[in-house]
Amino acid sequence: RDLLDRPVGDDPEPLFVAANLVALVHFRLGRPDRARALCHAEIAYARSRARTHGGTPARLAAFALQPQVNLVRIEGYAGDLDRALAGLAALERIADGERAHTEDVDWWPEDVAADPALARQVRALARNIRVSDTCKILHRRGRADLLAGAAARLTARWPALASQGVQHAAEAPWLLGADTAGAPGPTALADPDPMARRLAVVRTLQLAAHAAGRGQRERALDLTGPLVEAIGELPGPWASPLTVPRWWAVLGATLQRAGREQQGRILLRAALAEARGDAPLVRGALLRLGEPAPPRTHDLGRLPEVTRQLHLALAPVRSRAGV
Repeated sequence: RDLLDRPVGDDPEPLFVAANLVALVHFRLGRPDRARALCHAEIAYARSRARTHGGTPARLAAFALQPQVNLVRIEGYAGDLDRALAGLAALERIADGERAHTEDVDWWPEDVAADPALARQVRALARNIRVSDTCKILHRRGRADLLAGAAARLTARWPALASQGVQHAAEAPWLLGADTAGAPGPTALADPDPMARRLAVVRTLQLAAHAAGRGQRERALDLTGPLVEAIGELPGPWASPLTVPRWWAVLGATLQRAGREQQGRILLRAALAEARGDAPLVRGALLRLGEPAPPRTHDLGRLPEVTRQLHLALAPVRSRAGV
């Protein structure tokens, strides 16, 4: 509210960052109507200021896109799926530089035409969200029938996204065919392209977790063997500091299910050490560890020792995989 009362100034971005985060909090607390109302207020604010504020009207107009994406996500995760899919299709039209209009998305490309660099950023953002959120929403809603076709079409449309940037469309076939899909293998896990290597790690994690969940202990252990080294050697930067800790948590839970309780617990401890207070990660790790109470603050200075313990404890697993 304080930001809303201020003049737009030279940098309105903090206002929209704050509003988008508050909308997310409302949604996570089970208040989708409040989240929607805030998104609509953001859109109206951006467009009214774009008409009256000199100097950066294109940038202000561009700030209206994210709350529209948030409206699509609200429908996709907890509302009308058909409405969400219509909004996602509209994002593809935005990626093509076209006019788009649905219940939640209303976009004029001419609003950002005066700033070609910004227009390209908007199109790239719309493209990336179209790919990733289509796949995430269909997967979370259990629509495997639609997910396979959508992933195939989006991968064919933007093949570079399979190894660069957004990866979800390339991951979908592995999620849907985990019983029969072959592992990427050591070559893929050592690919010189960091994004290709990250995708291989994610695929292997998915397949290993699926195998452990199905009671396929030997297959799960064979898949987890190379992952310790692969994850440890992946270079940053990361979109989120929680990416690697989440991978450790998934790998730890998989090892537990495959009968390697001690190794799994060490990995879960490593994930907790870098959880940065992230509630789902902390809660999930503690659940697997059988500890209901939150741990005391971890000393991040001890992480090198945690890493050494990981390598010692998982040496038998790596040996099985010939690493």
